[in-house]
Amino acid sequence: MWKTLLRYSLLDFVLVGLVATAQAEPERLTTRVAQGQLHRFLSSPDWRYGDHLWRGNSGYDLMWDTSVNTLHFEDNTELGFGNTATAPDVYFAFDATNFEMFAAAADTPWAIGAVAAGFDITYYFETAGQLRTDYDGDFINLTDDMELRFGTGASSDGDLKISSNSSNVLQIEQVVADTGTIELGADGTDIPTKWYAETAGDYFEFTADQINLVSVDVVMSDSAVATMPTIIASTDVHYAYKTVIKTISFDDDASADDFQFDDDAANQTEQPIDLGALVPAYAEIVAVQIRCFEAVVGGTMSVDIGVTTGAGDVLAAVAVDALNEVFGGAAASAPLIGVTNAARNIWVNATPSANWNTLTAGRYAVMVTYLDFGAVYTQDSP
Repeated sequence: MWKTLLRYSLLDFVLVGLVATAQAEPERLTTRVAQGQLHRFLSSPDWRYGDHLWRGNSGYDLMWDTSVNTLHFEDNTELGFGNTATAPDVYFAFDATNFEMFAAAADTPWAIGAVAAGFDITYYFETAGQLRTDYDGDFINLTDDMELRFGTGASSDGDLKISSNSSNVLQIEQVVADTGTIELGADGTDIPTKWYAETAGDYFEFTADQINLVSVDVVMSDSAVATMPTIIASTDVHYAYKTVIKTISFDDDASADDFQFDDDAANQTEQPIDLGALVPAYAEIVAVQIRCFEAVVGGTMSVDIGVTTGAGDVLAAVAVDALNEVFGGAAASAPLIGVTNAARNIWVNATPSANWNTLTAGRYAVMVTYLDFGAVYTQDSP
């Protein structure tokens, strides 16, 4: 009798213990349903102080650590989704160097959020910069001084970059100076481009092989040069009116001008300067002007301009040496010089009232205007 009571008492003790454990730590009873789980529950050293260690193959363990409230995947332990454990559709892992996400099949879609609900995602960078996606605002934002780079470039740093700074300036730059160019469209396929001006309705437009300026002014500084290598033609009119400018100074040692007189000569001999073939073949000179934009110091100056050395057939000799003194015209009636089928050089001939080496300052601008009939003929190709 007493043995029977003892057996029932022992059974009651075990059942009470199981119930108490299930209430206190139910995870111990729900880990794996397999043979030997009761022995594992009663004797496994992996259960202690609320921690739980699932042992896989060597070095592939998964652990719940209550001391830091962390579910920890050891290196190369995979978190898989879909299909089977041995062949998941997608899985995550950390290989001790990189955190990686893999897909079993090519073109596996990855959707973050949905149309009805989504995420605001922020990527933080080392110097307080951020890349943010805003679900409600429908935009991606790069904060100040964050750069969007393109290309491989040196050391994989990219070739071109776009950024916006704290002064609200959008910058498109080369990563390395003098490397990389910007193109819009492709050869034979344009992208119509329009830049709007401050006033409504005003804009700059590039389209269909032409530039349109709609109520937009073109402003050039004094040092800017506009070059037109070909003639622009309309139905009835050809624009062949051209002007070329050259500068001359008295300092042949440290001048940045196009040409210089020899200011070391100890005489008053006329010095001719060949400005080169400024007038193309078949062109007619219609105007010429010389302007003194730095006064001559140490004497006066007589200047004439011609198509040969020493000649004054474009501009007869005039005294031009005061600041902003200007002369134009010709010794003969217009056209100033008869047309020929060869290019014409322009010569400036100057004679001082004192020795050249006593003159300490003086600069000239020579401007020649002509009608380029040769270019008109080429443009029309009759």
